[in-house]
Amino acid sequence: MGFALAEAALQRGASVTLIHGPVSIHPPKGATCIPVERAVEKKDAVLQQLNRASVLIMAAAVADWAPVSPSPTKGEKQGTSKHIECERTPDILRETIGVGGALRVGFAAQTHDLEAQAKKKLKSKELDFIVANPIGSPGAGFGAE
Repeated sequence: MGFALAEAALQRGASVTLIHGPVSIHPPKGATCIPVERAVEKKDAVLQQLNRASVLIMAAAVADWAPVSPSPTKGEKQGTSKHIECERTPDILRETIGVGGALRVGFAAQTHDLEAQAKKKLKSKELDFIVANPIGSPGAGFGAE
């Protein structure tokens, strides 16, 4: 979705900085790209670019939790279960409150209570706009057109 929004902005003459995680598609030509792998890297890149932006569109879904100690190797099957200690990732959109003067747009990807959850996020993160996505519907959500 972020790439499609970036492409649409470029077609309308906007200067676009696209901060993105690992993807299997090519970014739109003409966008300045900043690839990141972890949520904290994305947060740092967003905050670094924000003072130059007139609009911030946060379309990417960053995981709410990440392993405390990611393994550089594949874990082998041992036993019937495995405990992985996780920690909260930064709430990037919340950390942009009051930074710069950009119009801030967020996304609410929800499986239930779509309107109520989107309104809650709109208010709690002090957004100018929010896009509510019903990801629990057939043909909707991540990886769908």
